[in-house]
Amino acid sequence: MRLFVAIDLPEHIREQVTRLHHGLPGTRWTPPEQLHLTLRFIGDVNEPIYETIIERLAQVRFPPFQMRIRGVGQFLKAKLSQILWVGIAAEETLLDLQAQVEKEIRGTGLPGEKRAYQPHITIARIKNTPRQRLMDYVEQFSHFESDDFTVHAFYLYSSILRPEGARHHIEAEFPANS
Repeated sequence: MRLFVAIDLPEHIREQVTRLHHGLPGTRWTPPEQLHLTLRFIGDVNEPIYETIIERLAQVRFPPFQMRIRGVGQFLKAKLSQILWVGIAAEETLLDLQAQVEKEIRGTGLPGEKRAYQPHITIARIKNTPRQRLMDYVEQFSHFESDDFTVHAFYLYSSILRPEGARHHIEAEFPANS
């Protein structure tokens, strides 16, 4: 089972983000229902580890907190493949939550994440788009901001890879502590 931990987005925030889904021909836009903020990609695990992950994540404690999407950027994934993303206005509670999730995942015996956490939401995967056109798009939407929204929970998702893109399913919900 392929797993990741993420924050889901409210419907009105998804609608705001999908307004960016234009202007780059040949782009595979992330469907609105698939938009999420990854806290930790886990990868493929067996059933005993899956159960341990759920037990460990249930120990995470965090208050409800406000978040806002801000800015557009890109990651160069391979020579001709790019990831287009929207950023997150840095929020200490979000970073604390992510650190707790990382600690609990490591506590299962799985290896820790090697890269520093960069909060972002992937909005598109791009191939064969001229670099300058992509840079112009990023510049055009660099000041994009969503409304504030409250995070009340995070989720453990399973992911099934398909030719048309990954499909995600919520496996478990972990609510904030009031």
